[in-house]
Amino acid sequence: MKPFLSWPIRRHLYLLVFLGVLPALGIILYSGLELRRHMLVDAERDLTHLLDSLASSQDNLAVQTRSLFETLSVLPAIRARDSKECNALFASLLRRNPQYANILAADPHGDIFASALPIGSINAADRKYFREAVATREFSAGEYAVSRSTGKSAIHFAQPVYDDRRTLRAVVLAAFNIEHFKDLVTREKMPGGSVFLVTDHAGIVLHDSRAPSQSGRVSREEKLLDSLNGLADGGLVRARSADGIRRLYSFRRLRLSPDRPPYLLVAVGIPESDIYAVPNGILVRNLLLLAAAALFAVDAAWIFGKVAIVDRVKSLVSASRRFGQGDLAARADLPRADGEIGLLARSFDEMAQSIEARERTQKTAEEALRESEERYRSVFQDSPAVMLLIDPDT
Repeated sequence: MKPFLSWPIRRHLYLLVFLGVLPALGIILYSGLELRRHMLVDAERDLTHLLDSLASSQDNLAVQTRSLFETLSVLPAIRARDSKECNALFASLLRRNPQYANILAADPHGDIFASALPIGSINAADRKYFREAVATREFSAGEYAVSRSTGKSAIHFAQPVYDDRRTLRAVVLAAFNIEHFKDLVTREKMPGGSVFLVTDHAGIVLHDSRAPSQSGRVSREEKLLDSLNGLADGGLVRARSADGIRRLYSFRRLRLSPDRPPYLLVAVGIPESDIYAVPNGILVRNLLLLAAAALFAVDAAWIFGKVAIVDRVKSLVSASRRFGQGDLAARADLPRADGEIGLLARSFDEMAQSIEARERTQKTAEEALRESEERYRSVFQDSPAVMLLIDPDT
């Protein structure tokens, strides 16, 4: 490899272009990485805010349901098991509380006698939430089940109703609609490819935005759930979903009532490709602009180097070679050249002119001497007289 100083001029120009582009490339890459980091922080904040809203909504649901049941438990119509009046009351409450799939009341044997929605003959005595409310005589939150009254996935709440003599008169029931979680997330306008997953403590899918019909089945996200099991009740984690897409997940474990262990796992995941789509697009655009600018600079260096430097240097080299071969009239002939090359060309021309003048003077002197010798010789050779030259001593 040639030493650096022996490189052609154009290669030096290209090196200067590269050195000029290199800092810009560093700035663009740094800015792109910073923008990616900010977008990730924003996504984490948005996901955390969304899960906080869901957790708050769930906590409020349990509190509101308990408060609603306490109010209903003192109503004479419910204690008297007045089906007509209770039906009208429950229907009115359901219209104002769309998070519930249905509101019902059952007698101590579990037979439903009032419902916000028209239903047939249904008995809830075998349901865990009903048995627990009767056994503990307190508010009860049940596990996931398909509601018999609506056919929808729901989580049921129950509250026993007693008369003044503490005799069990009825059990008020409410079915929380799992689809309400989907409505909360939908309002947040999540990016395409996002996942909203709700499972119970056993990993049973209560809602999966990718396959709503999978409710009631074991989740396909075994790896994701395993990665969350060792973590706290909430947080952020990056994981690859069962569909092969890597996402940023925010998750929470929610309680159906404050005095119980977590029952629900709610997770929202955004594809990392969506998080980085904007900064990646900006980075690619800036790199393309830099590449275009670099190509323009290379072309400019090629043209400028040829016209302003290479061609003039070649002219100077050609004149030097002709001069070295004996053409004393050779000149660089760069009258309009400025800068160092112009100064070098003028210096060369002045040197060549000076040498040519000395050579001309020398030739003139030699010619005069030769003519003088010829005249002197002709005097001796052509004269008929005898001539003799002697020095002063002889």
